[in-house]
Amino acid sequence: MTRLQGPGSCQDVLDAHFGFWNWLKYVGHGETLLQHYKNAVGDRNLQNEAHHRLTEVLEKLQVEKWEKMCQEWDAQIYLKTKPNLYEAEAASKSHTPVVT
Repeated sequence: MTRLQGPGSCQDVLDAHFGFWNWLKYVGHGETLLQHYKNAVGDRNLQNEAHHRLTEVLEKLQVEKWEKMCQEWDAQIYLKTKPNLYEAEAASKSHTPVVT
């Protein structure tokens, strides 16, 4: 379609075409976000159910102790004095093996 056109009109046709497709994507964002939200709610429900079943299996005392430690850590706002329970301790910061 643009083969026989001059450079200016060719650019105008391409801009209109790409603008139209971008507009269609923009208009469809609401539907896309709604679908992502529905998927996220389903995943959240699955994780909640898995968490509840896991806590039923584990010893109740250990679960309560862990949840209390997590809530205490989350309650601290700045300069946390309690150890971070969500961070795994690494043996080494580098992936290079130590040669002795």
